[in-house]
Amino acid sequence: MIEASWFGPLLAGVVGAAFWACGAKFSRQAVMLVGFCAGVPFGGMAAGWIAWSWIPPVVGAILGAFVGLIAVRIAYRCMLSLTIGVVAALLAAVLSSALVDRGAIAVGDLHLSRATTARAAALADSISSEIQSNESEQNMLAATRSAIERFWTTLDRPEQTFVFASTVACGAAGLLLGFFAKRLAELVTTSILGSILIAWALGQAMGNSGPSLATWALATLVLSVAGMVVQLLSATRLEDSPASSHAETA
Repeated sequence: MIEASWFGPLLAGVVGAAFWACGAKFSRQAVMLVGFCAGVPFGGMAAGWIAWSWIPPVVGAILGAFVGLIAVRIAYRCMLSLTIGVVAALLAAVLSSALVDRGAIAVGDLHLSRATTARAAALADSISSEIQSNESEQNMLAATRSAIERFWTTLDRPEQTFVFASTVACGAAGLLLGFFAKRLAELVTTSILGSILIAWALGQAMGNSGPSLATWALATLVLSVAGMVVQLLSATRLEDSPASSHAETA
């Protein structure tokens, strides 16, 4: 008998593993099924709420299913686009900040970093010390945000412009890529979502004895990349299989 406190993490781990390993294969169908199942009862009840006697409940259910399919389809594409956009923006912010801290970027004769090693070390030490001094996740996130804000104020105006412009540009490019490159967006989104669910389930199972928040973040990132590779290799083998080739020929 599974305890109630274990049910949530266990379910999250199972669902996360499914998303991580093969989420891109079934995520679209699962979302469409949810929209259909939610639209049928909603359409039937909506016909009664509006009090249109000329619309039978069966017709209302059919219309509701149709509307539900359209709604979840649009929401699904927007979710994919938003996820890729956020991931691209975060990566751009991290990479551009790293370039600034290494002094690798220059505008004319002005190098965009001064005392970069000391500044980066101060940021890391500040985040580490504040996280260790707070126990709850909410306080840890607030401490991290506060340390990053203080780091931002140490940047010169050209440095801030470079980081901000890189983040916005990559975020916008990610939004467009996520909307039009549907298969790639599904692969990335399901890998990230699955990794987050797995990490959360493991964190709940380990409790206070688990690693630090920074370690969890790095492990989730590595797991996400591994999930993308696994799903990509699986999709490639499926496309190259004899059954797939025979189906395309037929």
